[in-house]
Amino acid sequence: MSRFTLALGIALLVVEASVAVAILATSEEIENPWLAITLAVSAGAAFVVSGLIAVIRRPENRTGALLAATGYVWFVNALSPSGNDWLFTIGFVLGNLVWVPFSALVLAFPTGRLETRLERAIPVAVGVLLGVPAFLAVLLDSSPAQTCTTCGDSAIAIADIPGAAAALDVFTTVCGLALIGIVVTILVRRWRSASPALRRLLRPVIGAGIATLLAVGLVVIADQVSSTVADALQLLFFAAFAAVPIAFLFGILRTRLARSSVSNLVVALEAGTPLRDALATALGDPTLEVAYWLDWRRGLGGTGWVDAEGRAVPEVAPDATRAVRHVDQGSEHVAALLYDPALDAEPELLDAVTAAAKLALQNERLYAELRAEVGFMSTVTNTAPSLLVNVGTDGRIRNINLAALEASGLDDEEAVRGRYFWDIFIDAGDREAIMSRFADAAPEYAAAEYENRFTNARGEELVVYWRSAPVENELGQVVSVVAGGLDITERDRREEEIRAGEERFRAVIESAPVAIVEIGSDDEVKLWNRAAERIFGWSAEEVLGRPPVWIPDDRQEEYRALSAREAEGGAWSGYETVRKHRDGRLLDVEIAAAPIRDSAGMVAGAMAVLSDITDRKRHEDELRAGEERLQAAIRGAPVAIVEVDLDDRVRLWNPAAERIFGWAADEVIGTVVPVVPPEREGEFRNLLERVRKGDAYTGFESVRMRRDGTRVDVEISAAPIRDASGTVVGHMALFSDITDRKRHEQELRASRARLVVAADEARQELERNLHDGAQQRLVALSVSLRLAESKLDADPAAASSILTSAREELAQALSELRELARGIHPAVLTDRGLGPAVEGLVARTPVPVEVDVCSGRLPAAVEAASYYVVAEALTNVAKYSNASGASVEVTREDGRVVIQVTDDGTGGADPARGSGLRGLADRVAALDGVLSVESAVGQGTRVRAEIPVADAVAEE
Repeated sequence: MSRFTLALGIALLVVEASVAVAILATSEEIENPWLAITLAVSAGAAFVVSGLIAVIRRPENRTGALLAATGYVWFVNALSPSGNDWLFTIGFVLGNLVWVPFSALVLAFPTGRLETRLERAIPVAVGVLLGVPAFLAVLLDSSPAQTCTTCGDSAIAIADIPGAAAALDVFTTVCGLALIGIVVTILVRRWRSASPALRRLLRPVIGAGIATLLAVGLVVIADQVSSTVADALQLLFFAAFAAVPIAFLFGILRTRLARSSVSNLVVALEAGTPLRDALATALGDPTLEVAYWLDWRRGLGGTGWVDAEGRAVPEVAPDATRAVRHVDQGSEHVAALLYDPALDAEPELLDAVTAAAKLALQNERLYAELRAEVGFMSTVTNTAPSLLVNVGTDGRIRNINLAALEASGLDDEEAVRGRYFWDIFIDAGDREAIMSRFADAAPEYAAAEYENRFTNARGEELVVYWRSAPVENELGQVVSVVAGGLDITERDRREEEIRAGEERFRAVIESAPVAIVEIGSDDEVKLWNRAAERIFGWSAEEVLGRPPVWIPDDRQEEYRALSAREAEGGAWSGYETVRKHRDGRLLDVEIAAAPIRDSAGMVAGAMAVLSDITDRKRHEDELRAGEERLQAAIRGAPVAIVEVDLDDRVRLWNPAAERIFGWAADEVIGTVVPVVPPEREGEFRNLLERVRKGDAYTGFESVRMRRDGTRVDVEISAAPIRDASGTVVGHMALFSDITDRKRHEQELRASRARLVVAADEARQELERNLHDGAQQRLVALSVSLRLAESKLDADPAAASSILTSAREELAQALSELRELARGIHPAVLTDRGLGPAVEGLVARTPVPVEVDVCSGRLPAAVEAASYYVVAEALTNVAKYSNASGASVEVTREDGRVVIQVTDDGTGGADPARGSGLRGLADRVAALDGVLSVESAVGQGTRVRAEIPVADAVAEE
């Protein structure tokens, strides 16, 4: 914060405080104005001052800004008792908005950030629920302050509705109490879930915040019951409210006070408290862990982190529950503190404690390094098969490994340590000579070797070959002698066994399926077994005594490097390279080699085992090719293929999944993709449980969610993925987009329903036509015949007239029946085929029509559907199109019948609005056909139907 900004903030505080004092001091509504001035001004000033201090100390943390904003808005509330209408109106509308920054303040501490969506919504809700009703009150009620007789009136009232302000006040009260309950609940839950370090930081702030909110709630409730009780509770509210900035300031500045814990840290370390415990106490974090960085491990395969005992620990890295503070000396790591992330809100405390403990951490690191080295060396020496004894310059044993202790015949290391070397490992008759030899070697104690025979404490006779070397300190002074011994008691027996073993070894070599080759230090082949002859093609006579001939020219440098490793005593295995066959072919081989030592332990050559892995390499190449084909199949698959691990995180997401669900692969790999709609969560969990139990399922239809939130119908198949041990480690799911299929099924069901309805309607219409037409005529004919019969003898002329009328009536009835039968299924269609039937339709059409119908007969169902397409289309032409001409064309092409009816009328036909065309579409669809209508306004209409038909149809 700049000085100008700070001065401006202080000036604004002084102005607001002065205005508040002036208004409160002159208000007649306040019984004890100076008490109110003291409480109100001190509370607001505490917030502003604490906020400015917090902004200066922590500019990156918005807590200070929220503190200051609460104080500034608090002073606006002092305008409410004013007799000036405008000041009163401003104070009445804006005064309660102090709870907007206040609610954000208590929810955002200590980070200054509102972490969740609910926390971010609460200040907005507070502003709306407290500000909007107050603004409506001053608009609808000229005197919204019902209990204040000296307060001003609304300066912006546009109506005067008595009781409006009171009703809005009740609404505000109810909403305010609900918000108080929500905020208090959030604070209590935060406290319960907080770590010890975070609780220490939150304790004063949450306490003061909850106390203030509860006090506000009590005052609001009491104000509805008794003004006396409310006035008494005001003091409680002011006390709690004024304590809030003090608590926040204490929380922000407590790291200054916490620096005193550094002195306690130093005192604790001097008192012998373990460093980790002292640091945990100073930081207030009982979960603190300390790791040390050791460079000495570089010689053992790399550097790493260890604990205080020198034991290796996992890689130090921050996560959701642990933060990391590195302690460095220049560019060198010293240690790392793993602590509660809540301590990041107290950087000064962390800086002070780590600075004070740096020297102790450096010393502890050295101790950890020493412990690790001692532990490592103890492990090495105790696992070594050789006898290792550390002897002081006085001849006394300082340390002894397990092999030497076993050779001594004693069971307790303490029984050996401190005794003279020759009393344990030298017989009495040879001790004088050894003691004299040891004394003569002083003070250099040059490296020496000797062999002796002795009887140990268990009465066993041993022969040991010893080699000794001096141990010097940093000044070059010999401080002890290390004697390494080899028990050679049964050397002769073992040599015999070795000779027998060599014979067996020779048999193994000759029968081995891998090439075994011995090369001497002079780089000449000493051994070439039968498998080597078979693999490389050279016989033993051709290669023995010669340098290796199977090394390709481009591998000579590699061979020399491997030979150098062997010469230095290094053994190695699993090395893959290329060697040459006698016929020039290159073979893939895997080599294992070890040096061969002579009796003096010197490297005299090397033994190499070469396995022909040409077939294995080919299989690996085929496997990689198969993997590539599998990946290509996955990438090219039309269905979404998704692999998910046990944490529901995506490991595979193919292009079809991108197309179906909308997420790109780089967006979802390693994440949990929300493709499961909330309403399908239970179903998804049941399926997931089945797969994790090892079950597979296919053909399961469900609904999943795209990236844009839309739903997609899918058919799911899934199977578990197992590791080498058979344990389920995830699953593979295939998703087929069946949206179109589902839509087609729905359309098919709707079409079938319409066909049923159409059939029912046609039957009913047929019944009406028969009843109202031909049936009535036949009834009339029957009556006429009976009348003629009655008049036949008495009045032949009248009977003849009646019969003449009856004949005409009969002719009309027959005509109607023929017309009705033609509408149901024209006889000409059955008898002569589609062409004549269409010509009959055209003949009855009042518009000129051109006809082109293919010859030959079609299946009856296809002919009927084609006929009705033409009939319905021509009917529409005659009724609605106002066309001057039309054409009908029926052709067969590529196994389909294509029916087209075109006119030059007004167009505008819509199958969705007419049952006739929709019924035709259903009839055509029932034969796996397609009906389309093109009818732009003013451009005529074309009805086109395509119906599949077998090519081999018998012609007429």
